[in-house]
Amino acid sequence: QRAIDDLRALLKEMEKWAATDELLRLARALLLKQRGVTRLTAEFCDRLGGVRPSQADKDQQNQVRGLGHDQRDCMADMETLFEKMQQAYAAMLGVDRWVAGNVADAVKIAQNTDATPENPDLPAAGDRTPGIHQKMDAARDNIGNFLFGTAGSKQKAAETGLERIITVLSRRRDLDREGLLRDIERSSRELRRLLEQQRQTTA
Repeated sequence: QRAIDDLRALLKEMEKWAATDELLRLARALLLKQRGVTRLTAEFCDRLGGVRPSQADKDQQNQVRGLGHDQRDCMADMETLFEKMQQAYAAMLGVDRWVAGNVADAVKIAQNTDATPENPDLPAAGDRTPGIHQKMDAARDNIGNFLFGTAGSKQKAAETGLERIITVLSRRRDLDREGLLRDIERSSRELRRLLEQQRQTTA
């Protein structure tokens, strides 16, 4: 019974990584998406950097509108990520304060791209668009006004924020998880040994 209880306890401990895994998956997918939009914005800057909105033909306006929609999609994904981080923090607070602390730091970075994994409480220093979502929104607005260079700077800052979120959510994760998997395998072997021993005794 003790081996079974130990195994159950280890499996329950493993559950705490589920929320972090989802956050990492969302953050990595969003980072890749934002990088793609940032690259497209740089291409637009090369092609249309000297064109004013009033000078653009219909085809150019449609292309820019499509780029703005791509940036808006990134904003929607960021909203989802932020909401899930808040939920994960609430769920982890009573389970594992270390994991909850990492999620809390990720939330702070989402709200202030100047914050770093080493100093998540760093002030925003007067930035009018301190958060990742705010920078994405400002970039979308810049794109609509054909200010592609300005949009690119905000997009890069958003990418940096996402990279820092991934860093804080990954703290100790691999080491803890590998050790936990070894403990689960050890408990599983012990349980199999006891079951085999019991089978031989009752045979």
